[in-house]
Amino acid sequence: MKKSFKTFTLIELLVVIAIIAILASMLLPALSKARQKARAIACISNMRQVNLGMQGYLADWDDIYPAGDYGGGNDWPWIAAVFPYTTGRQATYIYGVYQIFKNTTPFQCPSQIKWDQTASYVSYGFNYVSLGASSYVYPGNNYYGSPVSYPIRITSLKKPSLQLTHAETWHSSTSAANRERGNYLLTQASLCFRHNRKANSLYADGHINPEDQHWLYISDSRYLPFNCAQTSRDWTARTATDWAISPGYHPYN
Repeated sequence: MKKSFKTFTLIELLVVIAIIAILASMLLPALSKARQKARAIACISNMRQVNLGMQGYLADWDDIYPAGDYGGGNDWPWIAAVFPYTTGRQATYIYGVYQIFKNTTPFQCPSQIKWDQTASYVSYGFNYVSLGASSYVYPGNNYYGSPVSYPIRITSLKKPSLQLTHAETWHSSTSAANRERGNYLLTQASLCFRHNRKANSLYADGHINPEDQHWLYISDSRYLPFNCAQTSRDWTARTATDWAISPGYHPYN
């Protein structure tokens, strides 16, 4: 007696393929969102380590924030000063620049596209105008008419929970390549909103919060959270109408 084997017809096979395609189209966006969420969480974890390194530096240096750099450019940037407190070793100095190797330090956001392994292009910028300008000297010793002075002690901050110390950055918005890199110095122009149009931001009291462009980009940088004029005045919107435009999110959102 011959055994009969039931086989799929062409129509049945196409139906199965169609069902699989529908399920995949439903699952892939969810998987993509989960991956983005995981990267945002890893980024926050990195910033916690940066904060621990900064706290270690402050403890050893009389609560004084480091300068953004000492001499300009890659000449001993704040990262090299904090690096031993986050990794337990000195930053590597090669070919005139400090090398921050990929996947060996907390200075790289996993969503950052391009990593050049130098201190200038790390994912997190230091709010240097408010807390420690280049060699503790800001041009003219004033910020838009407000006198500024350094060094700054963390104990002198009036509102540490609102005082921004670090946030996610891109090198500049002038080209796709520069948007894919980071920037070790934080300004409103270097802000990068990598995670669902938000930028993970570290404050002087140690808490980290994902912030949107309204809080960071449209704010008047003289006042909190940037506080570049060192007045500790609460958040105020920029006055010029053209400040309210979007900073742009491509290629991250």
